[in-house]
Amino acid sequence: MENTQRDPSSPWKTPSGSWRLRTYSANVYEAASDAALLAGKWKDLGVNKDFRQCECPSFYPLPAATPGVEAEYDAALAAGMPDHVHKVLLVLLVLFMLLVHLLLLLTFLSLSKDELWWRLVAARHVQGRGHWGAWHVC
Repeated sequence: MENTQRDPSSPWKTPSGSWRLRTYSANVYEAASDAALLAGKWKDLGVNKDFRQCECPSFYPLPAATPGVEAEYDAALAAGMPDHVHKVLLVLLVLFMLLVHLLLLLTFLSLSKDELWWRLVAARHVQGRGHWGAWHVC
């Protein structure tokens, strides 16, 4: 499908048999049937205000209840528990992870060559019965 903006989700099948996907900016597209999906015939349904703008969006149904708790699961659904998961990757989370990686990199760059070798490899030979037995990683 061309010109869907950036970062579309994987399509999901609705109970009515149509397929939908969402994009970074919360636009939703629909293929009316399996045949339309395979032919790449998508219709723009517009922005869904329940979806937030996000990176790497996913939308999928919750799995079935675990055996033994079906009654509680059904009661929770009847009480308004959502039946789908909307997974998003927030920009602040991405920035935090980049910061953590940068700090780790700066830590390693501040080590001497010998310290770096022992921190990364930190291996000692363990000799047993006249031959090299194993590596021990600290």
